[in-house]
Amino acid sequence: MMLGTNLFSTPLIDLAEQLYSIFKLNRLDNESAYICTFFDELTEYLQKHVAGIEEFLQEWDNTIYKNSINSDDIDGIRILTIHKSKGLEFDNVIVPFCDWDVEKYKYTLDRDRMCTL
Repeated sequence: MMLGTNLFSTPLIDLAEQLYSIFKLNRLDNESAYICTFFDELTEYLQKHVAGIEEFLQEWDNTIYKNSINSDDIDGIRILTIHKSKGLEFDNVIVPFCDWDVEKYKYTLDRDRMCTL
């Protein structure tokens, strides 16, 4: 993906694959069930809808996130989008691969429009 590419115009499945590559999610051990399930849910959604990222995220917040992955483990963690977690309080929050400087830059999806605060 080139830096000047507008992510909003990228087909959703391609965007998901690019993000998978950018964040090197293949390095995560024992997480393939979650990643595969996400891609299965995305593919199923796209077969029924012609939609962009906004529509998919709305559907995710309304219904898809409630789907579960069968596991033998009794204990678990809750995985939420930042949008869905707004207003909730948690003792611990993990943001995988978070390495951006929150104070210094305001990021937009179009890197050509990145602003210094």
